[in-house]
Amino acid sequence: MFVKVCGLTAFEYIEYAKRLGYDMVGVVLHEKSKRYVPPEKAKDMAAIAADKGILSAAVGITFSEVKDVAEYFDYIQIYERVNTDFPTIYATSQEPDGSTVYDYLLYDVSRGSGRFVSFNSWVHRYSNKIILAGGLDADNVNKVIDAYKPFGVDVSSGVEEGPGVKSFDKMQLFINRIKN
Repeated sequence: MFVKVCGLTAFEYIEYAKRLGYDMVGVVLHEKSKRYVPPEKAKDMAAIAADKGILSAAVGITFSEVKDVAEYFDYIQIYERVNTDFPTIYATSQEPDGSTVYDYLLYDVSRGSGRFVSFNSWVHRYSNKIILAGGLDADNVNKVIDAYKPFGVDVSSGVEEGPGVKSFDKMQLFINRIKN
């Protein structure tokens, strides 16, 4: 199971993620987000992730938010239907219409709110490349995995003590529930 932790705002969270066995970290470049990281710090975070041997994603709503740092990250993650030259995680709250080329599909039914809402049945059609997100935490992640059998899951607020403040213990509990 592929596991991504998103909304990292501090360098030590990358170390937490690597030590705990996460597959990817996400750094948010959308300025209105509580988890926003400025571009220069985002580049440094991507470099640290590369040094630690963990995949990284530059996360934005639109391509313009991530384009200046995209080359430093393994993936970009955007909610905009646009084809790019970068490995892309296309994030959406609706079923894709086939017009966008992407490597992975991130289905975030909560649209970044962190509130859990049941996923639509169409996600089964994309199980080989879909990453489910939105209100996931240690208490509900296994039910979601059992019900939808996704390629992966993505967590952010479900492993936080407060907006943008990751908890090592919550990160550990989340991934342990998945692995066990």
